Amino acid sequence: MTAGVWDDFFPFPTGEELLVEAKILLFTLRGTGRVEARSDEELSLTLQIPEQSIMGQEVPTIDLELAFTYRQEGPGNPAVVTYNGKRKEDQSVTITSDMAEKRRHIEPSIAIGGKSIAWSIYRTGDRKAEIRDVTGLDLPFKLKILLKAV
Repeated sequence: MTAGVWDDFFPFPTGEELLVEAKILLFTLRGTGRVEARSDEELSLTLQIPEQSIMGQEVPTIDLELAFTYRQEGPGNPAVVTYNGKRKEDQSVTITSDMAEKRRHIEPSIAIGGKSIAWSIYRTGDRKAEIRDVTGLDLPFKLKILLKAV
């Protein structure tokens, strides 16, 4: 049973260039992104946030390539995540959709960068989305990543 398609949660078409803003407390890290592919079942995007400094603390470069295939609610969805050049394939990502909240929660079954990370994608407008509810990074604050069409 399909609980929506990617467009219900991620409003950007294939080829769309994105502005990426990672909100950390009172600070914002800025980067770019691109939707490589988006269909009813497939979502593939790249996100790049260059090395930046917050109050004298260096934040390293973040280079992500994400590719998900939605087959069903729950586990059993394939994905490929590449984080700073390290590629991981996962054949059992758990995806749960909430049409009322326009949210799709993604929980890989494997560690990414040595951590069990999960997150939700929310459609927040016709040309906006947010990645939030991030768990597994052991951060002392809530991380929110805003995605906007350029």
